[in-house]
Amino acid sequence: MPRFHLTRAAADDLTAIFLEGIEQFGLPQADAYHEGLSAIFAFLAD
Repeated sequence: MPRFHLTRAAADDLTAIFLEGIEQFGLPQADAYHEGLSAIFAFLAD
């Protein structure tokens, strides 16, 4: 798996997106979205 590093600001943004996703769409959908973003980041880092 490719390695990449997020800045603190980017990590904070992802946390905020995740928490907002939980509020708006529920935990399962927020998890799915987070996993999708992680997969895209890994793809881009490759």
